[in-house]
Amino acid sequence: MLNSREKKILKVLKEAKEPVTVSDLSAVTGVTTRTVKKDIEILKLKLDRNKVEIITKPGVGVWLEEKDNSGYLENVLGAFSEVKNPVFPEDRVYYIAKRLLETNGWMSLEDLSVELYVSKSTVAKDLSKVEEFLKKYGLKVEKRPRYGIKVKGDEKNIRLANAEILKNITAKHSEIVDGTLKELLNDIDLLAIQKIIQEIEEEYDFILSDISFKGLLIHLAISLKRLQEGKKVEMEGEDLDLLKKEKEWEIAEQLVKKVEKRFGVTMDEAEVGYIAMHLMGAKLQSDIETEKLGEDYLKKVDYKLYVVMNAIVKDLSDVFGFDFYKDKKLLTGLFLHLRPAINRLKNGIKLANPLLEEIKKECSVAFEVAISFWQRLQKFYEIEPGEDEIGYVAIHFGASMERLKEDTGSRKTAIIVCASGIGTAQFLAARLQKIFPEIELLKVLPLGKAKGMLDELSPDIVLTTVPFETKKYNVVSVSPFLEEEDVEKISRFLRAEIREKAQQRKWKILDYIESDLSIFQVKVKSKGEIILKLSEKLKEKGYVKDGFYESVIERESFSSTAIGNYVAIPHPYSGFVAVPKIAVAVLDAPIKWDEAKKVQLIFLIALDLSVREDFKMIFEELSDVVENESKVQKLLKCRSFEEFVRIFRA
Repeated sequence: MLNSREKKILKVLKEAKEPVTVSDLSAVTGVTTRTVKKDIEILKLKLDRNKVEIITKPGVGVWLEEKDNSGYLENVLGAFSEVKNPVFPEDRVYYIAKRLLETNGWMSLEDLSVELYVSKSTVAKDLSKVEEFLKKYGLKVEKRPRYGIKVKGDEKNIRLANAEILKNITAKHSEIVDGTLKELLNDIDLLAIQKIIQEIEEEYDFILSDISFKGLLIHLAISLKRLQEGKKVEMEGEDLDLLKKEKEWEIAEQLVKKVEKRFGVTMDEAEVGYIAMHLMGAKLQSDIETEKLGEDYLKKVDYKLYVVMNAIVKDLSDVFGFDFYKDKKLLTGLFLHLRPAINRLKNGIKLANPLLEEIKKECSVAFEVAISFWQRLQKFYEIEPGEDEIGYVAIHFGASMERLKEDTGSRKTAIIVCASGIGTAQFLAARLQKIFPEIELLKVLPLGKAKGMLDELSPDIVLTTVPFETKKYNVVSVSPFLEEEDVEKISRFLRAEIREKAQQRKWKILDYIESDLSIFQVKVKSKGEIILKLSEKLKEKGYVKDGFYESVIERESFSSTAIGNYVAIPHPYSGFVAVPKIAVAVLDAPIKWDEAKKVQLIFLIALDLSVREDFKMIFEELSDVVENESKVQKLLKCRSFEEFVRIFRA
C-alpha cells in the first residue's frame, strides 16, 4: 500500500509531460528534498518494475516509464485520482478558493493543511495567490486571529469566481460532464441539467459549442447550489429591461421553467437574465447569416455600437495599413460578437478562449490590432475584456487580413494561348482552375491576338498549346488536356516564384534597426530592466519622447508581448515616437516575461503612423522569424550587430 505522499509523488510523475525535479516534488509535497528522495526509493521497491519504472537522472530529473497499457498505475493510484487532494500548486489555489467560497464560517490554515497533506507554510504561500485570484472578482479574504479566514463579497461575484474555478479545473477534460465535475458538484444532478439544456437546444433549433455548453451547465449548477443555501443574485433593472427585448430571454425563461420543475426551486428574473446572457454570448453568431445583415439592420439593433465600432475600425485601418473599413464581413461579424460580449463583460461573465495561445502565436499582428481595438472601445464602455476576449476579436481581424490579402493581388495570373481560342482551350481552362485555384485565369486567346494583348494583361505566366515565344513573359507549353507532366511544369514555376521572392526579400525591419540601438549577451533580471535599458538608448538619440518607457510598461500590463520561441515585441501606445526605430537586445539567458513564457530576444518597437505602410510587413517578418526555431537559436548566440544582421538576412 502507498501512503498519501507517495501517491501524490506518483500522480505528479504520471501527469508530468517532462522530467520533474526533486525540488518541484518537494514544493508539491511540502517536505524536504531529502525526504522526497527517500520516498522515491521506497516507491521503486513497491512498484512492479515489469509494468512501470521510476527513472532518476542527475541534472535532468525524475520521470515514469510505463511498460504496458493494463491500467496498473491507475489501479495503484485508486481513489487518489479524485480532486480531493490536488497535487499541483495551481490546483491547490483553486481548491482553497473553492473551499473558502463554499464555507459560510471561518476556516483555519491548519484545517486546509490537513485536507491538502501539505504544511501550513505551503498553505500560507498559496493563500496570497488565492487572494490575488479572488480580487479579480471584487472578493476579499478576511483574516482574524484565533478565528481563521473567510471570503467576503456579493453573491454575483461569488458565483462568477466559483464558475471560473470549475472551468479551470475541468479544462483538461473533453467530456461535458466528467468525473471531476461530478466530484466538485456531487450534490447537484448534473446529468439532469445536461438533459434540460439538450431539450432546449432541440426545441429552439440551435447548438451550443462544447465550451459554451459546459459554461452554461456550470452556471446553472452553481446557481442551484447557492439557491438551495438561500443565496440570491441581483441584476440592475435597466439591464433586465434590455435583456427582455432579446430573443434569448424567451429561451432562458423556458429553460428556467424546466429547471424549477426538476429541482423544486424558484428562480427570479435576475437568474433568467444571467442565463440569457450566457445564451447570447454562446450562440448569437451561429444562427445568423452575417452577409445578409445590412448597415440599416445593425444601426437599428444598436446605433451607438455600430457608429463607435465603425469609427474605431476606420482608425485602425489608418494605423495598421489594412483596409478593414472596406470589409463588410468583418464589420458585421464584429458587431454580432461585440453586442453580447459587452453585455456579458458588464456583468462579469467571461467566455474562455481555448485557442488563445495559438491565436497569439499564429496571428500576432491580428492580436495587436485587437488590443488596439479594445483600448479604444473602453473609452465608450466601462468593461475589462481580458486576453480571452481580445483573442476572439483577433480572430475576426485575422480573417479580415487574409481576405484583404487575397483582394490585393497575391494570386498568380495567367492567360491561355491556343490555335483558335475555343474548344480544347476551354477544356484546358476548366482543368487549370480545378487543379490550380491559386491561379487567376485572365483570358483565353487565339494565337493571332495573344502578342498584341500581352502588355495590356501583363500575366505572370503564359500557358500555350501552340508554339509561342516572348522574352518578356514566362511561357509554359502544355497539352490541351493538362496532363501530369504539364501539372509538374506549372508547379515548378510556382515554386521558383516563391524561392525568388524569398531570395529578393529585403527584410524591411532591418531598415529601422541600428548598431547603436542593439545590445548583445546582456545580463538582466527582469523585463522591466531590459525595456528600460533599450528605452534609454532610444531616448538618448532623440528617437522617442518623454513617457515612452512608461507607455511600454502600461501596454505590457494590458497583455504580454511575448510571441513565443523566446521572442518578445514590447511597444508603447501611440504618441511617444519622434523618429521610427527598433531597438534590439539579445540576453545572455532567458528571463521570465509572463506567467507562461520566457524571453531572450527582444525587439522594442518604436513606430508611428508615418511608417504605417511598413508596419504590417515588419510584424509579418517578425512572425516568420519566430516560426523559424533554427534561426532564433542562431540569433540568440549573436555577439555583434554585424553577425545579427547576417543571420537575420540568411
